[in-house]
Amino acid sequence: MAVVGDNSGAMASAALIMSCVYNYARSPHVICSMGDCNTVSATVIMAIFPRAVAVGCMVSRAAVAYKNATGAVAAYEASAAEYEAHYPVDARGARWRRGFAAALGIACAALIVPVNAYRIHLLYLRYRDGGIVAFHVFMYVQNASMCFAELQFVVYCLQLCRMFCQINGELSALKSETIAVNRYPAVLMCPGPLPAATLGRPPLAEDVERLKFRHQFVSDAVAHLNALYGFQLGASLSALFVMSLFDIYAAVSNVFDSSRFHMFFYVWLFQYAFRFTVIVIMTHVTTKQALKSKILITDINSRHADNYAKEELRLFLQELSSRSMEFTTLDMFVINIRLITSVSYTLFKFK
Repeated sequence: MAVVGDNSGAMASAALIMSCVYNYARSPHVICSMGDCNTVSATVIMAIFPRAVAVGCMVSRAAVAYKNATGAVAAYEASAAEYEAHYPVDARGARWRRGFAAALGIACAALIVPVNAYRIHLLYLRYRDGGIVAFHVFMYVQNASMCFAELQFVVYCLQLCRMFCQINGELSALKSETIAVNRYPAVLMCPGPLPAATLGRPPLAEDVERLKFRHQFVSDAVAHLNALYGFQLGASLSALFVMSLFDIYAAVSNVFDSSRFHMFFYVWLFQYAFRFTVIVIMTHVTTKQALKSKILITDINSRHADNYAKEELRLFLQELSSRSMEFTTLDMFVINIRLITSVSYTLFKFK
């Protein structure tokens, strides 16, 4: 069954890549068939949109196929599953994660399928040309494929965010315990060893060391996820930016005379903005949760604690300071909340 699944996935990737090559090569011809090639420059500009989708999808699917073939995706999922087997998420958190993933999938399907199906219907009624209809079907399937890869990344990112939240919750509990112990110093000055019932849990040093290893594992998972989805994210975000620019250009320049274009324009633009925002916000929240651990450890370290705990806290801080928790595309562009403002400024300036 696994071999059949792998073969079907490889065949689907190959078919998508072939459709990308077809659309890239046929873009000028289809544009002219639709009567939008008054000049060479106009043809080139109109072909930018389908070619951007084709290139983005081709890069994304090729990267997915390569990562699946090398077993990188399977290894990542196995390591994440092993971590959750040792430190399971509570039932409420698991339901919330499944519900969030389902809601994202439904939202993307609602933004992509109806409007594109209606667009294909109108194209068929107007041109009655199978080549034009097939070209647009391929383009919309390629766009949906990129959206599916983005959703997979967001779900993986959400999983890591929940892991960081779980670690931070335990660090917050340690912080509260440390504050409580510092608030009642008479307990510390009690002669002789404290009874086991008074301690209530393992020593602070052991807890910090355990949480340090868990945080290190999740931080490594962030780096692995970056390596898995660097090409896909770069291709998707670039394609979304180019498609947004093209749609704004078409709306401002009245390239399409159809009165229905403005309806398509607003739905398409909202789709691109939604996908872009979900990726950026999810990575930003995950990074913030990873960095929150450093704040909690610094706060605990500023309290009174035994020498063993102080040493473990120092090592934890050193570990956090030496790591980069940010998500990047190909180690070139950092994905954070400032990316939304930068892109928004560029689009509005273009408009």
